[in-house]
Amino acid sequence: MRFKNVVLLLLSCSLMLSACKSQPKMEEPKWELLQQNAVTFADGNHADLWAQEGFPSSYKYRLADGTDLLNENIMHGPDRVYVVGQESLDDLGEEAQQKIIEYYQQRGLLYDIENEVKRAYDEYLRCKKENLDFSPFMAAQSVSPTASNDNIMCFLTSVMLSIDSRIGQELRYGDIFDRKTGERIDELSIFSISEVELKERFGELFGIKDRALAAEMTAALKSEYITVFPGSVSIDFPQGVLPSQQYSYIVSAEFTELGDAVNSWAIIEDNRKY
Repeated sequence: MRFKNVVLLLLSCSLMLSACKSQPKMEEPKWELLQQNAVTFADGNHADLWAQEGFPSSYKYRLADGTDLLNENIMHGPDRVYVVGQESLDDLGEEAQQKIIEYYQQRGLLYDIENEVKRAYDEYLRCKKENLDFSPFMAAQSVSPTASNDNIMCFLTSVMLSIDSRIGQELRYGDIFDRKTGERIDELSIFSISEVELKERFGELFGIKDRALAAEMTAALKSEYITVFPGSVSIDFPQGVLPSQQYSYIVSAEFTELGDAVNSWAIIEDNRKY
């Protein structure tokens, strides 16, 4: 399937115990208070910031009564992140590695954590008023390599955010770098045709038969929505940017389908070995 709607459900995981023998009890993670009154709400209530001991990237925003509003996992990658069958940042020269790391450090988080905590608190109050169960919101961001050739290395930034107490979404953003210099390359430049022609031919290239939907996509298209994978190009439209779609929407096309609309230096064959 060349395109699909995407919605991620936040499911709770249960530990299955064997009937034959008992399993060792998992030790509960320990948390330490980092900042009191980290986020203050309109009604005067507040959430404190807690960090998991031994895991400096894992945080909780918690009310004074012990209610967890939001769990956050901050920025893994692009260094020390490895994907089976893919080159990693380690495979680049030291100068290119440092330049790419600096790019992601300067860009920082792609969400506003205070806003996310406030959304979680509003949902908590709604659930409390309607006598519903509340599950903590989540916020996470990570960067991982997706594809590479002799010219470029490509990465995907994945941002996980809650929509409400039950449903979440993944926002996906691509980046392309010159593998020798570490300079960032605009994703639209992988196409050999102009941006105007790309939008004119968008439905044809990505197999979108619905003309109205194709028009929405061309109007919303941004370079950072484009991610290169082995053998294909994916375009991820976040929730809300396509008027006719309720959730995130992904379209993709193989390099063979895109033909001469893609520059030869950007083509990455799918030669992965597992």
